[in-house]
Amino acid sequence: MRYKQSIIFGAILGIFGMLVGGIIAVDAESTPKAGVQISPIRFDWQMTGGEQKTDEIVVHNFSDIPHSMSVSVEDFFVSDDTLEPNFFIPDDEHPRKAYDVIDWIDAPEDFVLEPGETKKLQFKISVPEGQPTSGYYGSIFFKTRTDDAYMDSEDGGNVKLKVNYRVGALVLLAVEVDEPMRIDGSLEEFNVIKKVFWDNPITLVAKVHNTGNVHYRVHGQIEVKKFGKKYTVVNIDSENIYPDITRIFTEYVKFSPWDYGMYSAILNMESEDGSLTFNDEVPIFFVIPWKTTVMIISGIILIIILMKWFKRRYKIIKNKKEN
Repeated sequence: MRYKQSIIFGAILGIFGMLVGGIIAVDAESTPKAGVQISPIRFDWQMTGGEQKTDEIVVHNFSDIPHSMSVSVEDFFVSDDTLEPNFFIPDDEHPRKAYDVIDWIDAPEDFVLEPGETKKLQFKISVPEGQPTSGYYGSIFFKTRTDDAYMDSEDGGNVKLKVNYRVGALVLLAVEVDEPMRIDGSLEEFNVIKKVFWDNPITLVAKVHNTGNVHYRVHGQIEVKKFGKKYTVVNIDSENIYPDITRIFTEYVKFSPWDYGMYSAILNMESEDGSLTFNDEVPIFFVIPWKTTVMIISGIILIIILMKWFKRRYKIIKNKKEN
């Protein structure tokens, strides 16, 4: 009887689960999509003083409501501390005023993006004469303003919300004017964070400093060897390095619980145009998985204890027989 009741109860739960799953699926389908997407998200150009370039940004509305879009332009810079774009609007007192590119970019006008609509918007960049050869960086932002989002209030009514967010396309300009563009750099460090890894992952760090006057991209790989034989290869994704900035590349390698050994790592990196190469090697570091080690040591101790116990028992039995 209990067995039959269990079967019936299980069947009821299964049907209930399917019904709930169906309701969730319907809700998921009826949930409106949200968000505005732009492409491409980065423009990387080489230009000269007095040159002009025109391109377009594609903006698509994934929402089922219209968006009023405002367009703005900001400069950005990066620092060793973050390596992320720091956006700002310079003024006469800003220390980076000399690198202002806001006035160089002729951005699109504000516009309305209907539900599901895609727009192709043109923009133009004009580099003035007399700028020093360097890297110049800005971003074209598209900010949404949605006025018809609501939420329930405590008194049972609706509260109107304004949902604002923005997406941007980075503009990276390598400008050659008074002197040739110089792509140069140095490998400041390639190492592991410690010499013995007891737990995952193996962490390898490479630091590349840009000593040139324009930004450039670097990529590469790290070959990890175990007892001199190839263990794995880690690909280093292409990243920008900005003038007078050190870019830190941190890569990880996972090992299995039984991957004891003496390891080495060989770094091979190069600039995107192939003019620069960075090579180095970490000759020796060790992997000793601590969990496996504890298990092995515990097993050895247990075996020793058992052997002593059996030996003692054997002596006792032997003595009894002799007596």
